[in-house]
Amino acid sequence: MAANIILYGCGNVGKEALEFFGEGAVAYFCDSRADLAGKQKYGKEIIPLSRLEKIHRDHILIVCTIISTADEIVDMLCEKGIEDFLVYKAIPQTVFEKMSATDFLREYSAPEKRQGLLCEYYKDRTKRLKYQLTYLKKHADITTLKPAVGKLRERQMELIDFANDFFAFISELNIKPFLISGGLIGAVRHKGFVPWDDDLDFGLMREDYNRLIEFCKKNCVVYMYEGMWEDWRSPDVPKEDYPRLFEEHENEWILGITVDEIWIAKGNASKQYEISFWAHDFYCDDYSLEEHNRYLQYIKEKQLEIGKLPAIMEFLQKEIAENKNISKVPTGKIQPGLDNGIWHTVLGKGRGWIRTEDVLPLVKCPFEQTTFFVPHNPERFLEYEYPDYMEFPNDLGIQRHMEM
Repeated sequence: MAANIILYGCGNVGKEALEFFGEGAVAYFCDSRADLAGKQKYGKEIIPLSRLEKIHRDHILIVCTIISTADEIVDMLCEKGIEDFLVYKAIPQTVFEKMSATDFLREYSAPEKRQGLLCEYYKDRTKRLKYQLTYLKKHADITTLKPAVGKLRERQMELIDFANDFFAFISELNIKPFLISGGLIGAVRHKGFVPWDDDLDFGLMREDYNRLIEFCKKNCVVYMYEGMWEDWRSPDVPKEDYPRLFEEHENEWILGITVDEIWIAKGNASKQYEISFWAHDFYCDDYSLEEHNRYLQYIKEKQLEIGKLPAIMEFLQKEIAENKNISKVPTGKIQPGLDNGIWHTVLGKGRGWIRTEDVLPLVKCPFEQTTFFVPHNPERFLEYEYPDYMEFPNDLGIQRHMEM
């Protein structure tokens, strides 16, 4: 039998693997300890990682340590681009029971065959990680999590500066954007950003929202995708005109208009910043949630029928202006506007209208090194969208947005 196996780890697990495969099948041991390089163990030379990187493609590499140590070795191998290996302790015992060493090496001689066994390791690791995460969620206090670090933290601080610069730019409007969504969760729960969040969303009452759009149309570059709305939402459809915005209008304020929101951006070809704004409307007190849900379904169907984004926006603005259930004066209930399509699913979850007293009057709230307006009762406001906002979410630690 050709000596084409390298066993990574020369402790007890390595010895067990050597005994199973036989000395004639094993070419070398490899070990992370530099002081062992060049020495012999169980009659086999121990090679350093640097040599393994050069010759691993000509051998079958098997990680031979306890599982917790194997996890660290696997991560290190993958970082170095070594992805064809097996983890000895993750190979099902039934495989060893029904196969001799010769049968095993014949069956798993091809890399694609070994991938099946490697999947067993990753399945087991996923189970262990889920258990650890569940344990941490039960025993950790989400309000005491440390802030983000590194590039993400830099990005968060830069985004605050960007938001404040824009608010200074529009100060003559005397409007009050208020934190919503993840930014509001961060304000309530962390007095700043959610540690893994990377954007800021602001709500505006309709009157302020319209004033902002009118101002930005006069003082900013205006961008609206001209194609189908479903294409804009699809990551598979290239928006070729979008990247050119920041080349042609470097460091200029840009107003972006979509069906769900408006956004303000600024930057250059390599780095951009963006914040989003979402309209909120007063609704007549005698208007029922059931009626509104039926109306929203009609709006959704009409958007699909119309197709192109500019025509959808024209349709929505006409509906907002002419719908008698949308009140032009304050009432006891509020809901995100028809042009906030992303919010429509919240109503369908039966959480009801947002009470005006939970939103107005707005109050100032500390957020990192600055302050932002938030709803009058931010905890109650959050419950409309995130009833479990004080619990660890499923996307814990995952950034939800990429740089533009």
